[in-house]
Amino acid sequence: MWKATEKPLPPVGGGHMLARTGWGLDTGGLGRIGEAMRMQEHRLAQTMGTGQALKGERAVRPSPVEAAAPPARSARWRSVGVEVLILGAAISSYFLVRGLISGRISLAFDNADRVVALERSLGLFVEADLQAAIGDQGWLIDAVNWIYIYAHWPVVIATLVWLLVKHRSQYATFRNAILISGGIGLVIFALFPVAPPRFLVDYGFVDTVTQQSQSYRVLQPPAFTNKFAAVPSLHFGWNLLMGIAWATLATNRWARLFGWIMPPAMLAAIVLTANHYIVDGIAGGTLALLGYVVATRWLRRRRSLEVVEPTGLVGQDAHTRRIPAQRVSDEVA
Repeated sequence: MWKATEKPLPPVGGGHMLARTGWGLDTGGLGRIGEAMRMQEHRLAQTMGTGQALKGERAVRPSPVEAAAPPARSARWRSVGVEVLILGAAISSYFLVRGLISGRISLAFDNADRVVALERSLGLFVEADLQAAIGDQGWLIDAVNWIYIYAHWPVVIATLVWLLVKHRSQYATFRNAILISGGIGLVIFALFPVAPPRFLVDYGFVDTVTQQSQSYRVLQPPAFTNKFAAVPSLHFGWNLLMGIAWATLATNRWARLFGWIMPPAMLAAIVLTANHYIVDGIAGGTLALLGYVVATRWLRRRRSLEVVEPTGLVGQDAHTRRIPAQRVSDEVA
């Protein structure tokens, strides 16, 4: 080879040097050039392949909303299932606890005498007279028996399902009102057991439900109920809550009318069937309303602590998520 004068060029393909001469190239330089070109082509192919893969991935990748949001129908039925389990467990616990505390019979009758004395002092002890007044009206006795048996749990369950499906924003309020009033009621049942009027035969009461119908055994199995839990009457209190729901939320006028009529009809039924005293109904209604007020304020306070944070999407994909107000203040600070 002729003697070459070498001037180094910038690195090519990972630091290899290309020797440039004024007269020619040495054979070692040709090999290094070929190697550098092959390496550069390999890197370029890898880069283009990755870009095509990413481009393809972006073409098929769903939007954040599509990826995060499950089908509305399946989500709704999943929510219904969860709520049914929660309420089923709560109702079962309610009946179970009532059944476990039904052993203090003598105390329950003593407390019943105290309730009668209280009603007499208030001029409210008229239950036996009212029941005697309808004693010859078989159709009316059948009507109050029917209301007492079939207008309680079927109405409560149907109303809660309706709220969950049609008025989800209000469902939690009524559900929590039932749970709150039920929890307080269990404490009262344990501390102050009371025999219902139907056991006080000396006062002239008649147990119309058990004498004329066996349907109550299906909806209220004796093995899971406390016969000495007359005060307060959640039988009436919970129906009052359901009446409020129908009267205030229903759009159909007949449904609203049902909400207005059902609570007083249930109050009449619990008294005329000798299952509760008048003061039981007053106590049960008051307790249910207390639970409703507490549940309403708690949910209102909880929602006031939440604010809406936009996700940054626009158009049909725009959506928001709620974050605690305290977190927002921390982020702003």
